[in-house]
Amino acid sequence: MLKEVRQVVSRYPGDPVLVTEADEPNVEALTRMYGNGDEVQLPMDFQIADVNQLSAGRFRKLFNEIENNSAHGQPEYFFSNHDQPRQWDRYGDGAHNDHIAKLMAVLLLATRGTPQMYYGEELGMRTTEPIRVEDVHDPIGKIGWPKEKGRDGERTPMQWDGPPQAGFTTAAKPWLPVPPSAAEVNVAAESKNPDSIFNAYKRLLALRKSDAALRDGSYEALNENDPNVFAFLRRSGDRTVLVALNMSALAGWGSRARAWSRFTARRSSVRRRSSRELCGWSTWSWRRLQRWWPRSNRDRANSRRTARECSQGNDHGAAARLTSQPQPP
Repeated sequence: MLKEVRQVVSRYPGDPVLVTEADEPNVEALTRMYGNGDEVQLPMDFQIADVNQLSAGRFRKLFNEIENNSAHGQPEYFFSNHDQPRQWDRYGDGAHNDHIAKLMAVLLLATRGTPQMYYGEELGMRTTEPIRVEDVHDPIGKIGWPKEKGRDGERTPMQWDGPPQAGFTTAAKPWLPVPPSAAEVNVAAESKNPDSIFNAYKRLLALRKSDAALRDGSYEALNENDPNVFAFLRRSGDRTVLVALNMSALAGWGSRARAWSRFTARRSSVRRRSSRELCGWSTWSWRRLQRWWPRSNRDRANSRRTARECSQGNDHGAAARLTSQPQPP
């Protein structure tokens, strides 16, 4: 059937793409959705979407599996949709949710694959469950109340600006209520804050678009036994990006992550530093790392050692490290 659908869709101009919301039980089943390159181009990967905890080991395993799928299909990643509590709540620890949301943004936009974002994810919108059963619209919530409150909480209106209706409607009462958090969590307010989740996404999207390694490059996992840091290389031609995301709670998140927004602007032209210097360059959560193309086995080992030492050093509580530098001559 999917082959027939693909044949019909392919008759239309503009290179249309099929995306399936198929919650397959494992990557092997997901791989079958690609067919022989003649069925679905982008089957949504629910395995990664449903990790629901900051686990370097679990993310690495799943990213590696889909990267090496036997159909050689393009990965399609997402962390939020209309059937799940919002990412800000699911991955947050209650104290550093904004910082963790930025880490998840790097995970989504720096890996190889087609990223899918759910509206409001770029703001850090909260899950806002109904308080009374009378306010529930989702049939699942009506049947299961109060243990199961349904999915209305992740489907509230997009928050463009502040109250009363967050710029979503001029109606006195929308179908689902605008959450109280819209007073601060909205496009207008976050646009003015350079350290906001919204501006973090904007910078990441711009970097992904402009950097060939992030846009089109290959993926290679590093330090595959590290329980705390998910590190990988993206490379294309003479460009390489090293991404290291510390998913542990070691050393705390607070003061470092606030400076994340500067990471794209402080790219160094310094050719070499020791890996220890790289890890200790500053106390920011989102620090620059020296990037170089691993031209030999020795340099490749240096890349791996850098990521490993960043996870083991005295400042390894950083949330994420990402660099994008030109290759040294």
